[in-house]
Amino acid sequence: MPLVWLLCDDRPGNVNQCIGIGDALGYGYERKNLVYTTFKYLPNFLLGDFAAIRDHKASSPLDPPWPDIVIAAGRRTGSVAHWIKKQNHGNTFIVQCMHPGWPAGNYDLIVVPQHDKPKPGHNIIVSIGAPNHITQDVLARESEHWKSEVAHLPHPRIAMLIGGNSKGGKFSEDDIADLARKASRMAESRNGSLMVTTSRRTPNSTIKALKENFTAPYYFYEYAPDRPNPYPGILGLADAIIVTGDSMSMTSEAATTGKPVYIFSTPSIAALKHQAMHQRLYALGCARPLSGTYEEWIYQPLADAAMVAGEIKARMGIEK
Repeated sequence: MPLVWLLCDDRPGNVNQCIGIGDALGYGYERKNLVYTTFKYLPNFLLGDFAAIRDHKASSPLDPPWPDIVIAAGRRTGSVAHWIKKQNHGNTFIVQCMHPGWPAGNYDLIVVPQHDKPKPGHNIIVSIGAPNHITQDVLARESEHWKSEVAHLPHPRIAMLIGGNSKGGKFSEDDIADLARKASRMAESRNGSLMVTTSRRTPNSTIKALKENFTAPYYFYEYAPDRPNPYPGILGLADAIIVTGDSMSMTSEAATTGKPVYIFSTPSIAALKHQAMHQRLYALGCARPLSGTYEEWIYQPLADAAMVAGEIKARMGIEK
C-alpha cells in the first residue's frame, strides 16, 4: 500500500483540500505540519527544493521512509514537496492543489479550479471547485454528534456559512443586513430556522449585525480555534445551505453535500474569480443566488476529491 504524506500549513482551506484527496485515495496518510521561516515570501522559482522555507524545530519531522505520494496545497508547500522527492531519488509522486507558479513542470499532478482559467498542460487537471473532505459518511457521523445542539430548532433548518473580509472584498453594513433579512425570510416562509457558523475571518461587527437583524429562530456558533467546530455537523443537519460568496472552500463544500445551496454574493465581497465560480455552479444546477425564497431541487453533487484520487491512481498505475 502506498505511503502518503499530507503537507499541512496554517491555512485551513489548503489543509482541507489535502485531507479530502487523502481520504478519497483510501490508503491512510500521515499529516506533516509545516511552519515556515521568512523564506516563505520568496517565489518558488527562487526556492526550488530549498527546504529552509520550513522551520525544522516547529514543523513535523521529515525522515525516511520517504512517501510514495505527497499531497500539498498552496504555493508555499512546493519547495518542501520537491525537497522530499529529491531525498527519495525522484520516486515520490507530487500532487499540488492550486497552481504553484513557475516552474510547474516538475509537479506530477497540479489540480487547478476552472475559475482560475488554467492553461493546458500534461500535468494539469481541472476541478470545478476546491477538493474537500465532505462525504456522506462525514455528514452522517457529524450530524449524529451535533444533533442535540439544534434539536430545539424547527425544520427546515437552513445552514448559514459565514466568511468575512478578504483581499478580494469587504462586507458592508448593508450587505450584512441584507443577508440576515433574506435568510430570515427564507426560514420564516416555511416556519423553519437558521444554523449559523462563522469562520476565522468573520469580524465581530458582522456577528453583531447578523444577530441584530435575524428575525427567525437561530443557533449561532462563533468560530474559536480552541473549541470543537460544528461546521460539518451543521452541513449534515441542514435541509438547505446559505454560503457567503467570499469563500471558494465553503462554497465547494456546500455543493458537495447535494443539498440546495444559495450563494450570497455582491461585487463588493466577491472577487471576479469567485463570481466566475458562482456562475459555474449556477449553470451546473448546484446553487442559486440567494433571493429570500425557499426552494428545493436535486443536482449532481461536486466530487472533486474523488476525481483527483482517481487521476492519481491512473497516472501511477495503481489499481482502484
